[in-house]
Formats: sequence, structure tokens, C-alpha cells
Amino acid sequence: PTKPLRVTGDGPGKWSASENEAVTSTLTTPNEGPDGQACMKYEFTAPTGSHRWMIPSTPILASDLEGYTALRFKYRAELPEGIPGLLVLVQERGGGGWFADPPPPASADWREATIPLDTLKFATWTNDDNGKFDLALASNVQIGAHGTPKGAGGPSLIMVADIEFVP
Repeated sequence: PTKPLRVTGDGPGKWSASENEAVTSTLTTPNEGPDGQACMKYEFTAPTGSHRWMIPSTPILASDLEGYTALRFKYRAELPEGIPGLLVLVQERGGGGWFADPPPPASADWREATIPLDTLKFATWTNDDNGKFDLALASNVQIGAHGTPKGAGGPSLIMVADIEFVP
């Protein structure tokens, strides 16, 4: 490939969320991204004291990903104390998941993250038939958070725009 490939096509994506039953959330796609573009906006509150997960996900619309070497996106994130950063995971058809480590840190301002695909680590809570990341099997991108919130808790936010695979 010679140019980036947008994961979500022309719009913000078709997002859904998986979350711990104790988490309350709202998932929207308003025009609040960089330069007023549509983005994913996930507002949530996660009670403190136990492990929680808050994971928005969007399908990968493209079928030919051969030759791409990184995942790039823009984001803003206000996370609860105790959550070290965003959980960024590429899910394969069949169940395997591969995540960015270290996680992109929270940021009150829009910033860009580029994650080389060869640095993704296996998510041990998923199942992978061959134990290796297969970009050809990538089915969705998840950008959320997980961990044990501490402190006072309170409202949190993840916003994402311009998800692309880059050569």
C-alpha cells in the first residue's frame, strides 16, 4: 500500500461497547472530533475497588490489509485514577486479540497515536489458534480501558477519530 486505509470508511465508524455490568455509559458519534468532524465519544462511570472494563469496538470495513505496518488514530481520554491508559486492541476473527503495550496515556487534548503492528502483544484473556498476530484475520479495533479505578471515581471520557492502518 502507498497510503493509509481508514478503518471506519468515510464516517466515525459503527461502534458498540462491551463493559463490566457495574459500568454506566453513553456511546455516541457527535461532530466533536478534530476540526468538528464526527468521532466516537464514550462517556462512562466505573465504580472503584474492582477490575472493570469499558471497551468500545468498531468493525474493520476493509478486507485486504496486507502490507500495513501500524495502526494510527487520534484520541482524547479522561480516565479514572488507577487506569494507566487506553486499551487498544486488534481482534482477529476466531477470537485472538492483540493489544498495545504500553497503552497510550490519557490526554485532555486531542493527540495522535501510532502503534506498530509488530509490537502488539497477545491478550491472554482471548484465544488464538496459532499464537501469532494475523493481520489478514483482523475483524475489529477496540479502543477503551480496563483496570481497577481508584480514588473518588466519577465521569470519564474516551473520544476517537481517524482510525487508519498505515503502510
